[in-house]
Amino acid sequence: MKTRRTIILPILALLFSFGLGVLSSLASEPQPLDRSYTIESFAAGDGPQYLTFDGANVWVTNYYANTVTKLRASDGERLGDFDAGRSPKYLTFDGENIWVADENGRSLTKLRASDGTFLLTIPTLFDAPEGIAWDGTNIWVAVSSLGAVERIRGSDSKRDLIVSLGGFPQGVIFDGTYIWVADWGGTTVHKIQTDGTVVGNFFAGSRPLNLVSDGRNIWAGNDTSFAGYTVTILRASDGLLKGVFQGKAVPESLAFDGSNIWITNQDVDSVTVLRARDRSKARDINVGDGPEGILFDGTSIWVACSNSDTVNKITRSAH
Repeated sequence: MKTRRTIILPILALLFSFGLGVLSSLASEPQPLDRSYTIESFAAGDGPQYLTFDGANVWVTNYYANTVTKLRASDGERLGDFDAGRSPKYLTFDGENIWVADENGRSLTKLRASDGTFLLTIPTLFDAPEGIAWDGTNIWVAVSSLGAVERIRGSDSKRDLIVSLGGFPQGVIFDGTYIWVADWGGTTVHKIQTDGTVVGNFFAGSRPLNLVSDGRNIWAGNDTSFAGYTVTILRASDGLLKGVFQGKAVPESLAFDGSNIWITNQDVDSVTVLRARDRSKARDINVGDGPEGILFDGTSIWVACSNSDTVNKITRSAH
C-alpha cells in the first residue's frame, strides 16, 4: 500500500478499534467540475480505503477504525458503521453479504448487507488477505505472503481450494468468466478458471497492483515510479499487450463506467479519466486528499479519499 498513513507490516499496524462513528451524511454542496460532472463529498470513517456496491448502497472500509461504512448511493446518507476485523482493506459483495479482507487481522469478515449484522470470521492462511472478488458462486482472496489465492465456497463459507501462484498477489477481479490476479511482487497478471486452473501468466509491467476489466481488456495499474507511472492494458482473450498509458502518479485503483477507465492518483489527489476505446486521456479531476479505492455504481463514480476521511461521488450532469 502506498497510502501516506497506511503501514502494511502487521507488527507496526495500529491495533485500536475506534468503534461506531457518528452517523451523518455531512454532504458538501455539489461543486461543478466542468459542464459534464459534479462532485459531492460524504464523511466516512478513519482512513477509508476500498469500496463495493450492493445494488443500492456503497460500502467502504475504514482501515484505522476497523469498521466499514454503508452509504446510500442515491444521496450519500450514512446508514451505519459496522465492526470488521483489524485493518479492513478490500471488500466485495456476494449478492447477500459483504465480505471484508482484514489485512492485519489475517481474516475475512462476513456481514449481512441488509443490516450490517456480523455473521462470521474466517482466518486466512499464514498472512494478510488482500484483493477479494466474487465469481457468482465462490469468494476468491489473495494471500500475499503465501503467494496464492484461496477459494471460499459461497454456500457454506468453507475454504475448498488454494491456488499457488508465487510472488505477492494483490488485486483480484472477476471479469464474468475468469479470475484475474495481479502479482504486486513481480511483473505478472494471472488468469485463472473458476475451477482453479491457471490458464495464463501474462507480463503486465512492473509491480501490477489493482485491476479492472472493460469487457475486452484487463487494465493493470503499475505501482512503481522508477519505470514511470503506468497503466498496462492486456487483451483478455490471450493476454496480448495492447498498450501502456503514462500517468502522472502511481495509479492506485481503477474503475470502468462503460466507456471510460477511471484511475486514482493518490499522490497528487486526483483521478484520471481515459477513453477505453483508444486510451486517450479525457481529463484529470481533483477529488480530495489521498484518493485510493474507486468504483462505478451504474450512475456515479465513487472515490475513497484516505487522508481526508471522505468518500466523493462524481456524477455526470444532466443536459
